[in-house]
Amino acid sequence: MTLKVSIVPVGEPLQATAEALLSRLEESDLRADCTLCPRISAASEAYNPSRNQYWSTVLLYQLRVLARELDGKVLGMTELDLYVPKLNFVFGEALYHENVAIISTYRLRPILYGGGSEEIFLTRVTKEAVHELGHTLGLPHCAERRCVMRFSNSVADTDEKSERFCEYCRKRLQV
Repeated sequence: MTLKVSIVPVGEPLQATAEALLSRLEESDLRADCTLCPRISAASEAYNPSRNQYWSTVLLYQLRVLARELDGKVLGMTELDLYVPKLNFVFGEALYHENVAIISTYRLRPILYGGGSEEIFLTRVTKEAVHELGHTLGLPHCAERRCVMRFSNSVADTDEKSERFCEYCRKRLQV
């Protein structure tokens, strides 16, 4: 499978991380053909001052408008802390069977968990990007412990899973 993906930085620039993700998505199970788009500002209505976080769904709908002008999938990428109303935070969110997803690097940085390398950080970012793009392709969460489609409730969950789809999810993508 080859997937066309436009990576759109949302909010403050993530240039080096976005560029690293480009090549990693090309080498992933998705074999993505990626383009880095210009940065956009986060929609002000997404910000919740009582939580000091951004509602990811609002940002998805902002990206959805942009997606109408681009081919393939649109992956928003931000350093902002994201949430959905029933959770404390999310690493990302996608609109199932649509062309739009977003990931946040905010809680993936090793410094928040006592340290670690840039490689650990980029691996986490890649896993979350592949996971959310999997949702845009119609894949639900998977119970397989090592599958990239397994839900991550914590960074430890993200670290435990691989960057790859399990056999079952891979087969579903071929349909």
